Amino acid sequence: MDMTDTPAAKGFEFPTNMVVIAVGPATLEFRAAIESALIDAGVQRTAEPISARESRGGHYLSVHVPVYFASREAMQVAYAAINEVPGLRFKF
Repeated sequence: MDMTDTPAAKGFEFPTNMVVIAVGPATLEFRAAIESALIDAGVQRTAEPISARESRGGHYLSVHVPVYFASREAMQVAYAAINEVPGLRFKF
């Protein structure tokens, strides 16, 4: 079997539900900015609640936002919007 034939090698299949995760400073402003960026980008939320978890040292906050993407383009727009949030350290 060729590795490019596996589902993992082809990437995400759309439409899909997934969780966008952004890591930045442990502030309420960062969490709100992530939520606002996704809303402004037109991202469709799922029914699951947004969650956040502070790092062990309390310096960083990991914000988990359950979303629905109809297409790869919608996902790319969402991640581009997150890139503009001040203090963003990491996203996936």
